[in-house]
Parts: sequence; C-alpha cells; structure tokens
Amino acid sequence: MESKICQTCKQEKSLTEFYKFTNKYGKTYYRRDCKQCVGLKSQAWRAKNTERSKEIDQKYFEKLEKEGYWQDKNIRHKESGYYLDWQRSNPDKLKQYNNLHDDHEISEKEWIANKNYFNNECAYCGLKLENHWVRYAGKWMLGDFHKDHMVHDGSNGLENCIPACKSCNTSKHTALLIEWYNIHNKNYSQKRYNKIIKWCTEDYKKYLKLRSVKNV
Repeated sequence: MESKICQTCKQEKSLTEFYKFTNKYGKTYYRRDCKQCVGLKSQAWRAKNTERSKEIDQKYFEKLEKEGYWQDKNIRHKESGYYLDWQRSNPDKLKQYNNLHDDHEISEKEWIANKNYFNNECAYCGLKLENHWVRYAGKWMLGDFHKDHMVHDGSNGLENCIPACKSCNTSKHTALLIEWYNIHNKNYSQKRYNKIIKWCTEDYKKYLKLRSVKNV
C-alpha cells in the first residue's frame, strides 16, 4: 500500500488518509497534510476566529436555505424513509458504524480522563453521564458514552476521541464537525465547541502518560 509522510504530524500514513486532487490534465495530487491534521487545523482556526467563522457560516447556511437544502434534506431523509432503507441495504456498514466507539486505541485510564475533562457530560449536547439512558434488548439502562471520532476518518488516538451520547453520536454519523455542529443544531454551544477544539489540539497531550497499557 502506497504511503507518504504528513508534513505536520511527521507520521507516515497510507495515501487513503490524505485528500486527493486531480487537475484538468488528469494528474493526481495528494495534500501535504493528512486528513486528521487538516481537520484539526481547520477547527483550531475556527476556534480562534469565532466572529469570522460565524460570518462565513451565516452566508453558507443562508445560501443553503435559499436553495431549499434543509427542506429537501428533510424530505429525503424523513418522508422517503432514507435512513431505514439505507440500514436495510447496508447491514455490514451499519454494524461497523455501531461499533465505531470501540475503535479508539486508548487505555481505560485515558477514556476516564477524557470523560472527566468534559465534566462527564456529552461534549456536544451537555447530557450528563448519569442521565445517559440507552435502550438495549428492549430495556432501558444507563450506558457509557460513545467514543466519537471528531474527525470521522482521522486517527484512533486520544486526540480524536470525544465522549458523546448515543443520540449525538448517531446524529453526527460521518459528517464533518462544522456540517453537523453549527447554529442549525439545537444543541450547539460555542463554549462546548471551543472546548472540543482545545482538547483535540492541545489538552489531550496532558493525558498521554496514561497510555502505558491499553484498557488497564
């Protein structure tokens, strides 16, 4: 499998972890930074330039609203039974998605530290862990948060792990953070958004010493 070295994190990764571009002559290029680093840089910039980000988002969402995007999306996904049809047609992908929160390569101590950092609340909506009820085998019970990939196709490390309730994790699915967690999301909070970015770009490093033994 072909690979290249990311110019930011300096790690050698598969070409599938880099954005690919094709020019008008048909020649293929790969971005110098991996998808993980590109995503983190973008989110970090937004956290530091909140007012400018809001202006960009507002223009973008106004354009989508003018084009009827939200209405069309609602029709496609709800009235047409899009999600149900997709689940029936993609049982293997559904199973893989449902197990996403188990893919992170972090220790149990790191996971506990991760949740403590976010005050044992869903990083997106603020739901407390003590109130995280999930339905399993026809019964309601208290369940742990999901280990959400902030950058969906990014790393499985602590820097890309966000504690999320089942509802938020399911709703976000594979979307980019800005596509899902924005002013149109009823649970959106600028404060929580900034904390997510701070964790993924800086604060996670404080807890890497807990990485010694996985799941211990």
